[in-house]
Amino acid sequence: MSDPSPGSNLSRFYGSPRCPTLNLSTEKGYRMNLPSGITPKDALELMLVGLQARKAHVEAVVADLQAGLTGTPAPPPPSSGKRSLSPEARERIAAAQRARWAKAKGKAGKAVPRRRTISAAGRAAIAKAQRERWAKAKAQIARLKRKRPAA
Repeated sequence: MSDPSPGSNLSRFYGSPRCPTLNLSTEKGYRMNLPSGITPKDALELMLVGLQARKAHVEAVVADLQAGLTGTPAPPPPSSGKRSLSPEARERIAAAQRARWAKAKGKAGKAVPRRRTISAAGRAAIAKAQRERWAKAKAQIARLKRKRPAA
């Protein structure tokens, strides 16, 4: 298990100075005094997370002290690669997505415009022009055939 979520049983102990500790017993091995609902594995994971946080804090303090001694700023700590958003930023993103969905759904709900039809006179004009094009093409082919000598 990684970082505990805010609603889990683990979150109330995360980062707490009263985090469960190990009590050594020579007869029975390791024993833990845990509140109900917390498994030993969860407690160990919480302890590990807390110790890692303390380690990062100590490393930052050491870097600051070294920077003070040498006069050069300390290099930034390596990032974990995860970035988090503020609640306001999440709400802005969610609102924009809701607006996009509303816009898309709004277009789908509108009636499709009727197809335009052509008048009889328009059809007749198009047919006449097409017949003239074909007549011209056939005449050109006939001319080419006349020019060729018979083999």
